Amino acid sequence: MNKLNGSIPESLFTNLLNPEHLTLTQNLFQGELSPNFYTLTKLKELRLVTNKFSGPIFKDFDLFPNLEVNEFFENSFEGTIPSSIGQLKNLRYLDLISNQLNSSIPYELGFSFDITFLALAGNSFTGELPISLPNLTLITDLGISENKFSGELSIELPYY
Repeated sequence: MNKLNGSIPESLFTNLLNPEHLTLTQNLFQGELSPNFYTLTKLKELRLVTNKFSGPIFKDFDLFPNLEVNEFFENSFEGTIPSSIGQLKNLRYLDLISNQLNSSIPYELGFSFDITFLALAGNSFTGELPISLPNLTLITDLGISENKFSGELSIELPYY
């Protein structure tokens, strides 16, 4: 584990020429994500694992049209998964385990048809699973434990 700490320097966003991969895992970075992340429009993989980030995750995921991998597990992100997540047509790997995310899972997540890995365990999600979840027919790994879901499992999940 590195011991890089504080917030991510703003110069990272001005000095990097639109990277496709950004990995800042296992550090001590903290605080909210900078709006300057939105300048990294060519990102395919964003890994911010095991840090101390807080606040909301991106509300405008549609500004990352090429994003395939989003790993944000083991942070302190809070709030909701924005409905714009459904506009990520290339998203195949979403890992938000062990944060402080809450509310319901957005219906629009079911429009990210290429997802094969969806990990939402260890948060405080509530309500029923969205009826759009069966649209994710390519899922091979689904983790939704340790949340506050309720209601009946009235949807048919794809057969794995």
